[in-house]
Amino acid sequence: MGARFSPDGGRIASAGSSYLTRLWDGPSGVPLADLPGRLVSYEGRYFLPGGELRTQDKAERAWLFHEGAQPPLRSFLAGPLKPASPPAPCAPRCVRLYLPRGADELLFFGLQQSAPLFALRAPQVNGRATFVSVAPSGRRIVLGGRLPEPLLFDGEDGHLITSLPGHQGAVSPAVFSHDELIFATPGDDKTIRLWSARSGAHLRTIVGHSDEVHVVAFSPDDQQIASVGRDRSARVFAVATGAVRQVLVGHGAATNAVGFSPDGARLVTGSFDGTVRVWDTRTGAALAVLKHPSWIGTAEFSPDGTEILTAAADHTVRRWDARTYQPLQRRADPADLLLPVPGEGQVVLEEPAPVGHAAVRETLKLACRLLRGRSQDEAAQHECSRLEEGRF
Repeated sequence: MGARFSPDGGRIASAGSSYLTRLWDGPSGVPLADLPGRLVSYEGRYFLPGGELRTQDKAERAWLFHEGAQPPLRSFLAGPLKPASPPAPCAPRCVRLYLPRGADELLFFGLQQSAPLFALRAPQVNGRATFVSVAPSGRRIVLGGRLPEPLLFDGEDGHLITSLPGHQGAVSPAVFSHDELIFATPGDDKTIRLWSARSGAHLRTIVGHSDEVHVVAFSPDDQQIASVGRDRSARVFAVATGAVRQVLVGHGAATNAVGFSPDGARLVTGSFDGTVRVWDTRTGAALAVLKHPSWIGTAEFSPDGTEILTAAADHTVRRWDARTYQPLQRRADPADLLLPVPGEGQVVLEEPAPVGHAAVRETLKLACRLLRGRSQDEAAQHECSRLEEGRF
């Protein structure tokens, strides 16, 4: 139950609980393709910095697509591969991909190599898998979760730089600042810790939440950091001092999604109460409440700041006008551009699905099935009737 824009806003990728990824055209919302495997988040994003998408199937095989185009650029299979020794060279600012092998090992790849560069041990602790955070440049990797301490690795050759002591309890995925000088780790101990990305030195501890901190996000200028968690609030802190700038209260359940607008003036937060809230980061004023019938998986602004994209456990993705906060509507699209996210019980594709008229028609039929009983929009119902009668 998640959806993300591509770096240029031209594509939307959505993922559910099945091993299927759906790709959409960003401007129109038209479905483009179904891709094999489950999307893997890269530093909180689905698209890599160059626009590539990475999915993983049940056979521990990873696929790499360029903005979802087919056929895939290449595939990676964990089982028979062995890391190069010494690690294979990787160009500066090479993005790393990773693929689990077994229960306690991760293989890391460059974009251009089919053989892994190196392997890192990433054991599960009490049944909880280790999280992996890779800096956009690929130069640093953070492993954490329920490990005794998060670990910082060099992304060029995989050597351990240092452990990151201080948190008391589990740590959620680390997030790097945009300039990659620092990174943040939110913890179950109600704190956020900031670290030097170069050395792993502890810079400061941010306190203020009254319960577990789940997700953090840096502002576009890296001067502020926003956080959400189990105490139902969102908070904005100054990175330089750790001082609290805003305490944003309004959600009725734990919050688990947060993101700044491209200009840093607004913040979007998502919650298990089924709402997405938009806030003014300067005044703390609540600007809008966007509603789903189920808990929120992801919420973010489009790269140009004109839209808000939300995904929820009701297996829909919704697009909202970031100026009026109204759902975006297109007469030819059913369900007011409610995009169905793949769910359980759907066919798992072993090879890339064809892009074309038939694929679009079948996806729209699924949207119409979701629409029945949920909307009284006559235009959408008419389009669905035409589709079912074969006049699409």
